[in-house]
Amino acid sequence: MVLPKAQLDVVQQRARVYEAWGFVEEGARGFGISALFAGPNGTGKTLVADIIANEFQLDLYRIDLSGVVNKYIGETEKNLERLFSVAECSCHPVV
Repeated sequence: MVLPKAQLDVVQQRARVYEAWGFVEEGARGFGISALFAGPNGTGKTLVADIIANEFQLDLYRIDLSGVVNKYIGETEKNLERLFSVAECSCHPVV
């Protein structure tokens, strides 16, 4: 996997902070990584996300942005909040 050393170090130390230092019990935030990939079809966005998830043994949620963005004020934010809440607890599959 190709990541700049600084970013790779941050990701690799995350487990130490959460598990060894006991922050898993302290916070309500999830243990995963949130990332947004953009680009034309066929450039490998999904492949890269899958590789990163496998490398760090994390669940991967693929979200179709057209199902999240809404033209009505406040609806996009509500959809994002619901999405990330479900992903944080990892108790239900996100579609």
